[in-house]
Amino acid sequence: MYKISDVSQLTGLSTHTLRYYEEIGLLPAVNKNCSGIREYSDEDIAFIEFVKDLKEMGLSLEEIIHFGKEGCVSENSTLTVNAQLISILMKRLAVLESHLRELDEKRKVIENNRAKIIDRMSFYKDMLNK
Repeated sequence: MYKISDVSQLTGLSTHTLRYYEEIGLLPAVNKNCSGIREYSDEDIAFIEFVKDLKEMGLSLEEIIHFGKEGCVSENSTLTVNAQLISILMKRLAVLESHLRELDEKRKVIENNRAKIIDRMSFYKDMLNK
């Protein structure tokens, strides 16, 4: 079992962020000992890393809450029913496909802006070389 300070060091998330993520339902409720101190398991840490990956991919906290509400599929041994697992995976694929489309649109805008900048730079360089 890990204390919140340990998890903060292991994951790079602040203790405030960990508490906030738990409060908004991004992370499942963490077990607390008789003194009320949070005790994180290896599975909790794996799920936090999963959430971090989704955040790094650019998913919003709301998308991550929806995406991960069933927990970390690879760590969840209760998901043995094929129909349940298929449903979860289909939902997650839909979220990722939607996010990928958004990223592709952003990439098009960035590439277009990049081309404009290069053209403008060439114009200025040509003016300087005259």
